[in-house]
Amino acid sequence: MVDIYSTDAQLRVNDPVITSVVQGYANSVGIAGFIAPTVPVTTRAGQVVRFGREDFVVMDLNRAPGATIKRVSPSFSTDSYFIRQHAIGSAVPREVYEEAINGEARIDLRSRAASRTAALLYQSWEARVIAQVYDPTRYEPGNVVAVGGPVADFDNLISDAQEQVRRQIGRYANSAVIASDVFRFTKRNAVYRDRVKYTSSASINSDMIAAWWDLSRGVRVGTRQRLGNAGRLVDMVPAGSILLFYNPEGAVNDGFMPADGADRAEAAFAYTYQLEGYPIAEAERYDPDNKTYVTDLIAEQDIQLVSMGETGKAGAGVLITGITG
Repeated sequence: MVDIYSTDAQLRVNDPVITSVVQGYANSVGIAGFIAPTVPVTTRAGQVVRFGREDFVVMDLNRAPGATIKRVSPSFSTDSYFIRQHAIGSAVPREVYEEAINGEARIDLRSRAASRTAALLYQSWEARVIAQVYDPTRYEPGNVVAVGGPVADFDNLISDAQEQVRRQIGRYANSAVIASDVFRFTKRNAVYRDRVKYTSSASINSDMIAAWWDLSRGVRVGTRQRLGNAGRLVDMVPAGSILLFYNPEGAVNDGFMPADGADRAEAAFAYTYQLEGYPIAEAERYDPDNKTYVTDLIAEQDIQLVSMGETGKAGAGVLITGITG
């Protein structure tokens, strides 16, 4: 009798070579890892810290000789997270595989297929993050600003929004995502053009805007697109919008790897909770129905807004909408 579990290949449930390709995927135009840095978790469901307003209490700590010393225990609320699975498969037709079977060409072929599939997986994840953070019902009422027209003074608009974040969580916003059209509007803004009139208005970039708005973590422009109706490409970040928020300095990732500097025990606008070791590429298998070699890619993650304001909704960010040129 043959032991069907006798080899390492048969025991393996994922492909380490292709998994490394998927986990190493990065896309510099994405904003998901800038908005919600990835932190690893060990279970698919559990409790995480939900940052509130407990640290702002002022206590009378005067003590008379012999009186009992006031003591406090760590105080924070918790919230549940539940990891969602996202999956997609890459397929290499047998005929193509047979043409490329010599040497390492097969690995290259599978790597190319895995990279494209990882890109689609990330595209889906990007859309989910954007849908969550651009939903005005998730914010404190004062953290949603509808402009409804052109902006003459971006500096004051951003300064007021930063102050709103500080009122809710005690820290100023240090990050922003701006829609592609708003990026154009800021570059054409008369105040900013005057600041660079001795160089060139074309020199205005996102780094300059971050410096003018005092955003130490930076500004990202929402240039990523998706396929819309009638085969047209449309921006994923809503037109006329600015998302201003606080996240830990340096906490950012442009793919699926955990973010350096991200700590789920530190206050932030949002985190991505990702199951440790994921995404993975399962071991390749042959599908006889359509004569292809299939590798399934599986991600286990979800986004959560974590720093709450005075009514229990998102307080670490301000959503500005309705900006026109």
